[in-house]
Amino acid sequence: SSRGSIDDPLRPDTKPATVFKFWASSTAVREPGEGPCLVETTVVYDFDGDGDADRTESFELFGVPSEQDGPAPVETKIIGHSAKARGARYPRDVTGARVSLLVRSPNCPGEVNVWESAATYPSFLTVPYRE
Repeated sequence: SSRGSIDDPLRPDTKPATVFKFWASSTAVREPGEGPCLVETTVVYDFDGDGDADRTESFELFGVPSEQDGPAPVETKIIGHSAKARGARYPRDVTGARVSLLVRSPNCPGEVNVWESAATYPSFLTVPYRE
């Protein structure tokens, strides 16, 4: 099997070194039994600044509460255990690199809010590089 080999774009053996935390809630009105709105979080790396994704890290779906119940933290220490990485390994040095954290809801599009970072709801994105 070539699973996890150097030629395989899906490299579960190369764990994401990205760490993040943000807060989310939903404005959707859910019927009993429907379950919560889910968020799908993806981190995209462009290591050379050319605008093309060189590495994509996808994290497991996470259910968020309704806005009236307050936001919930969405963070790698909760959803990072089964993350999948596609593309390049982390290069030692990068120039002009960019990273994007993308959040979408597959079952409640347009009804999930990501809260702005504040003292009450601190958010961050940490990548394995220094300036």
